[in-house]
Amino acid sequence: MVHFHGVSQIKNIGLVVSLTGSVIDHASHKPVSAPMEAYDETGKRVYAGKSNAQQKGYYFMTGLKPGKKYYIQFVGLDYINTRTEVEIPETDKYTEYSKDLLAIPKQVGSEYYIHIPIFESNKSRLRFNAAVLLDEFKEALLRDQRVNIDIVCYPDNTQDAAFNKKLTEERCNSIKNFFVASGIKAERMNINPKDDTDTKYPPPQKRQPKGKNYIGSTYFVITKT
Repeated sequence: MVHFHGVSQIKNIGLVVSLTGSVIDHASHKPVSAPMEAYDETGKRVYAGKSNAQQKGYYFMTGLKPGKKYYIQFVGLDYINTRTEVEIPETDKYTEYSKDLLAIPKQVGSEYYIHIPIFESNKSRLRFNAAVLLDEFKEALLRDQRVNIDIVCYPDNTQDAAFNKKLTEERCNSIKNFFVASGIKAERMNINPKDDTDTKYPPPQKRQPKGKNYIGSTYFVITKT
């Protein structure tokens, strides 16, 4: 989400604003130097630069227009070519907006964790908003045809290993089918269903609020670059 400081009716069509933030390595959670480009809605490149690992992964781009959309992507060989959409709010004065970005290392074994659940409890059908959460990684796979992945799904509890394995296999295939329907070749994806909960993100020890269920983790693990 873009954070901003003050918004009002746009009055000056010549006004420009800036975007800044940090680039963080998705695997190590440390700031990194990563080559970046930004494009406007017409496909025109409006920025080319590199984040600064020595300054908390800092990047800065200016000359952006209020009320417009921009697309930021990583370039080069070190990171997956993800593409992030940023919509600049309208404003009538110079403003600096901030957005931190995650860079996924393009190396075998790198994991991409889906932070927001894309399934309902004990269900294998993708939630209605799952496409939004999967689109960034989908677009990266479409742009870089050399990357192959494992789709890893964990169950929601430890009660029944056989049921869990069936559930997570169906979840993996739901994601794979979504990617295939988007134009990604099936042979680029393997499925890795689990029958026990994720030790990295386990179910909470305390009882959760009513209506809020723990949902097993979903990862994409890079197997080829």
